[in-house]
Amino acid sequence: MYQIIMDHLHTIPGYLDLSELYHSLYLEHFPLNATQTIAVYLCVLLGLAMVCFGFKMVRVWGALLGFVVGYLATVIVVNQIPSIQGDLVIVLSSITGVVLAALFSVFNKVSIFVSVLCIPFIVIQLAFAPTSVFMCLFILVFSLVVAIGALKFSAPIVMIITSVAGGAIAGLWLCYILGFIGLTRMLIVIGIMLFGGMIQFLMHNGKMKRKQKRKADAIKATQSTETHVEDARTFLERDDVSSDQDVHTKEVTHKE
Repeated sequence: MYQIIMDHLHTIPGYLDLSELYHSLYLEHFPLNATQTIAVYLCVLLGLAMVCFGFKMVRVWGALLGFVVGYLATVIVVNQIPSIQGDLVIVLSSITGVVLAALFSVFNKVSIFVSVLCIPFIVIQLAFAPTSVFMCLFILVFSLVVAIGALKFSAPIVMIITSVAGGAIAGLWLCYILGFIGLTRMLIVIGIMLFGGMIQFLMHNGKMKRKQKRKADAIKATQSTETHVEDARTFLERDDVSSDQDVHTKEVTHKE
């Protein structure tokens, strides 16, 4: 399965440049071509968006991951059909990827589950490149447990996962551009993670406060309406009693 995916990726223009770029991440100096330069800056922007707006953009991450999952799954399936080759594989895989991306982005819980499942797994795989099957299974099970937990505690888990993953992506590639290595690179990566996590927390906290305020205002408005209705009912009841008393007084006077 892995070899099928890799053989297909090698047929995509620019993949070799990106693969070479990934393997050069921890080198001090490496000349970049145009494709690699664009890819580096896109990685920095993607990482910054993830670290600062991870939870807010969870549907976006779900859509991106849905496209990747749908694309690669289709590649594996159509590879078993000899009559489908070349560009037709890319077209069919792209269609499946777009459909799955749309589905994942519509359902918020699905986006959360897929994002928390895939992001840690992908980042750990890229960072440590484990070769042991046991380690890969362990990482997959760990990601699965965290993803299930995210269905219950969505905000904190997604914010932590995206802060760490986004900080790693943005920090490493930013240091790659600036030429920082060693301890300096590590401190920058950690700093971006903490900064992004703080931004996400403050944004989410502000959103929750606004939500609670709207809810409190709605309750006050309801209570105020109920109070007005009760006052009006009391007034009408008093008016009816007064009218009855007036009528009774007039009848007594008339009899006299």
